Amino acid sequence: MKKLIIASLIAAASVFSAEAARVTSYHETISYTAETDYGEIAIQFKKCMANNLFTFYNVKINDKVVNSSQYSDNIGPFATSGGWMGGNHMSNSNKQTARTLSYTATVDGKPLTGNNSAEGDVLEIRVENEIFYQDLSGKKFCTEIMTYRVSGNSIEVMAQHEFEIPMTVSLYYGAQSMFPATELLLPGTRYKNWIKLQGISNIDIMKSEKPNFSTFVERCADGYQAVRKYDDGLGNGSCIADNGELYLFRNYGSATGKSYHVMMWNQKVDKGYVTNWHALYTWFDKPISDSFRRYDGQPAKFVYQAYVNGKPVEISLGIDGKLTETAGIDDITVDSEPTFAYAGDGRIVISDSAPLACVYDITGKLIHQGAGSCDCRPGLYVVSNMRGRTQKLLVR
Repeated sequence: MKKLIIASLIAAASVFSAEAARVTSYHETISYTAETDYGEIAIQFKKCMANNLFTFYNVKINDKVVNSSQYSDNIGPFATSGGWMGGNHMSNSNKQTARTLSYTATVDGKPLTGNNSAEGDVLEIRVENEIFYQDLSGKKFCTEIMTYRVSGNSIEVMAQHEFEIPMTVSLYYGAQSMFPATELLLPGTRYKNWIKLQGISNIDIMKSEKPNFSTFVERCADGYQAVRKYDDGLGNGSCIADNGELYLFRNYGSATGKSYHVMMWNQKVDKGYVTNWHALYTWFDKPISDSFRRYDGQPAKFVYQAYVNGKPVEISLGIDGKLTETAGIDDITVDSEPTFAYAGDGRIVISDSAPLACVYDITGKLIHQGAGSCDCRPGLYVVSNMRGRTQKLLVR
């Protein structure tokens, strides 16, 4: 069957632009709001936690708080023989172990300063922190540079640490979760379905299991959170001992517990040693599709929409942990012959044989799900039946 690459057709079509996000800076608090196809997202950055570090404080989906650093940390601390330091952790003498030295913010590359507001696609915040061994009166352990790139419904996190004193890091959590999860999905591990967390105290995914695991997905009554760990830097597991954990869940007596991507486990660091890691937090009120929950005989997949650097991407997680990412329909190879969807004047009609079908415009934005008819502006579209078949359609 003849295949066409949709990129060759984009130049002849009109481009639809997504609605810009709103960013406000006021009294050392930066607020971000965006309308997405999977809920209204509101994110607040401020100094918070025991160490008063500048990071994301509250995240809301449709005005419901689904992540908060009021009581604990999303960006993890370091554990050594002398105790925990950084994040929300104080010293044994109840003093700060970290502080924020400075932060800067831009919207689409333009500085955001003082009490001001702007509209744009990408908010980027760069924070410089110091982390100390025991407390602020002790030796400096490392310089921490955190970069938060916010767009759509996602925060892309890039972390760098430069160490000042030799020490063995017994445990370091990088990307972790303050999401009130009632269910948990761990594609690529021994857990093949959604895990109901009520009554569960501990879950450990060990490096020795060799899982094909990158992303944990959490669900609560108000929506979902997915935390993807990229395999660059510490994300490749090279600083985790063979008998260490790649991921763990702990319930500390709260209603929901907490998930952790582990980045270091029994790793010696020397002065001048530099590490990096990279993760993507995404929030949404519903996934694009979830056949883990509604098994239909096909290999189970969980598919959701995220944003990276201002662009929508579709992320698909297989039961084997394989992750695929489609960034806009210009990357999609499509079947040239219609089989389950047809274009008419101002609309697309999807047959009952494709009940999970998704319709995307040329920016990759999802505009319709399911069988039936949807009204469309004139232009080029891609329709996927979510079972391996994809079509291109031109609406006039």
